[in-house]
Amino acid sequence: MFAQLCLRGGPNPMDIWAACVPTVTFEKAVESMRTYKAVPVDMKQEFYLPNGKLPASVANFGDID
Repeated sequence: MFAQLCLRGGPNPMDIWAACVPTVTFEKAVESMRTYKAVPVDMKQEFYLPNGKLPASVANFGDID
């Protein structure tokens, strides 16, 4: 979704939760470049969720488990 939005423009099809996924991924990539180490991306740890469950839009975003 994010890549298509960047390439084609138009209204954002993502809700606020799904829109955070590329940001978290980018932040982890920058951390990895700075440390020269692979940095895991664990969305469940990145999002503060009172009930401990990811929103459906994040849980079903791209290839995220």
